[in-house]
Parts: sequence; C-alpha cells; structure tokens
Amino acid sequence: MTLRAAYTNFLISIGSYKEALAFTSQTLKYDRKDSFTFTALGWLHFALGREAKSASELAERSKQYLRSAEAYERALSIDPTNAVAAQGLAIALVEDALTPKALQRQPGSVEDLKMRTRLAGQALTILGRIKDSLPEGPVNVNIGHCYFLRGEEERAIEAVSCGETTNLTFSTAQPSMPTAPTGCRCSSTSAARGTRTRTRSPTFRPWARL
Repeated sequence: MTLRAAYTNFLISIGSYKEALAFTSQTLKYDRKDSFTFTALGWLHFALGREAKSASELAERSKQYLRSAEAYERALSIDPTNAVAAQGLAIALVEDALTPKALQRQPGSVEDLKMRTRLAGQALTILGRIKDSLPEGPVNVNIGHCYFLRGEEERAIEAVSCGETTNLTFSTAQPSMPTAPTGCRCSSTSAARGTRTRTRSPTFRPWARL
C-alpha cells in the first residue's frame, strides 16, 4: 500500500488527476479499510470538479463534489483522527460545494451572503479542532479565508500573516496531496512546502503538503 500511495501522489504531482483517480479506485479493490486511499479519492473528486472546463465536465461537477464528500466521510469513519479528511470536508462546506444546484442562491444576493457566512462559521469550528494537527501555515490561511467570508477582515489578515511568518509555504496554483500513506492524524505534527503568495482574500487550500 505504501508503494501505491507513493504512485498516487506522483500522478497528482504531475497533474494526471484522471489517471490518479482510476489508480486510486483500483487500489480500493485491494483494501477498502485504508483511510489514506479514501482521503486521496476525496481530494481527486473535488479537484476534478473544481477544475472542470468542458461542458461534460461541468455537468458532472456537482456529482464530483458529492463523491468527494462521501470519500472524506468514509475516510473519517475508518479513522476519526484523519485531520486531512476533516479539513477537506470543511473546505467543501465553506465553498458551498455540496449544495444541490437547484437549491443554490443567486451569487452575491443577501441570501447567498447569509448562507456563506453561516457555512464559514461551521468550517471555522472544524478547522479550530484540527489546527494543531496540520501544517500551521496552510491551516491559518484557510482560517483567514473563513474570517474574510464572514466580513472579519482584521482577523482574516491576522490569521494569514501568522501563517506567512512560519517556514511553511503554500501555492495558489494547485493543492497538493499528503505524501505519507497514512495521511495526517490528529496526534501528529507535519511540515509543508510550496510557493508563498500574498493576497487579501487568500485562496482556500484543500490540502497541505505533508
């Protein structure tokens, strides 16, 4: 499983998301009790949905997000201490990725802003619980983004600045997968690396490089 996890990470690192998805699905035929594999599956479905461009891909976007959430939930049912899977669910929540298309509000409307504020609050609760278990820089950026969506700009800037003062850096181009086959556990400490950037409304990162 360690070799299969490493190969999955390699496919993701070169942007071969569809191939990685097929390989990860194949891996589950050998072991359906590995939390990392389901975590990888959740990330891949979310990334494919977010990066959708063609008409057929856009038509499948909501399904990809739902599959992502299901995979994260399965990962957490196997290992409740899987902080990466918990963060993935928090990000899907704050980006309002799991709301059925028929129930989505008009972007920028009062109803949309109220809903996003509420969802950001729920995501903050999750991120607060796992903050000490994931790379400090990316988590603080995610927390800052939640504060920004809630209109708490001073707290948002403080959170992002805290993340940028660490040795941990992050990329706005593509999120990255954990490199360890066991993902990230709530009792562990990790390091992250990437490319630092500054932005008033930080990009919400689904993953940190562990």
